[in-house]
Amino acid sequence: MSQRHIKISPSGLNSIQSCFRQSYYSRVLGYTDPNDSQDEALVRGTIFHTVLEAYYKNIIAGKNPIDNIRECIILFKEELSKTKFDDDLKSSLTTTLMEYFGHFQNDSYKPIAVETPFSYELYEDENVKILLEGKIDLIMERTQGEEVIKYVLDHKSRGRTTTPSLLQNQFMAYALATGIPNVIDNEIGVQKSLKPQDKFKRRILTYSTEQLDEFAEQAIAWTLMFDQAIQANHYIPNYSSCSYCIFNQVCSSAKEFRQEKLERFFVKRDKDFDIFS
Repeated sequence: MSQRHIKISPSGLNSIQSCFRQSYYSRVLGYTDPNDSQDEALVRGTIFHTVLEAYYKNIIAGKNPIDNIRECIILFKEELSKTKFDDDLKSSLTTTLMEYFGHFQNDSYKPIAVETPFSYELYEDENVKILLEGKIDLIMERTQGEEVIKYVLDHKSRGRTTTPSLLQNQFMAYALATGIPNVIDNEIGVQKSLKPQDKFKRRILTYSTEQLDEFAEQAIAWTLMFDQAIQANHYIPNYSSCSYCIFNQVCSSAKEFRQEKLERFFVKRDKDFDIFS
């Protein structure tokens, strides 16, 4: 029997820890909500990620700061034009982006890598190899005294200010895979009423070796349990997660009608790296 390779992303871990059945529908079969493409928060976050990727790549390339900002604002407006956002929201988001550029015009953090993919071997035996895979928004460095310290930075576009938890699969995966223990939650607040200093927060989360080792152990255990579920074709539901799950109406149906509801109310997406294979 040949060795099987299982690829799991931080979001895939979030999914299987929430509910095996939900993970089966979304991560194995590939069903998703057709309305996801119209979700304001998701669309907004995607646009900010796209533009900030271009912005920091231009900084690394040595582009003139004024030209860089001008180019990125044009790109931002082009991306907004593809949405169904009203003019007031488009204007507000554009203002937020311009405030971001102004707020960090003298940034002490220097970008060194943008949209960096990673593949980290979590576990291997004769039967299976588990690879933790994903992509990091930004890697930066900052000089403190005589020491240059590296940071992994993740952009978060939020409708309200939130203090990030240290215990997040995404951030712990980044720290483990890169060997960089310092992760920055780069919050971009979109509230109109806030001043720039309150909109834009960089919160540093620092992980110990013990914390990352424990994360790896948990990630391996969850992944192997879900792999066993796939082999047995039996996906235990977590009923405590049902109230906010998009597949609630499917699981509430009799077994013989579930596939029909999946096909009627959901669409198939392309399989990506966080699908078990």
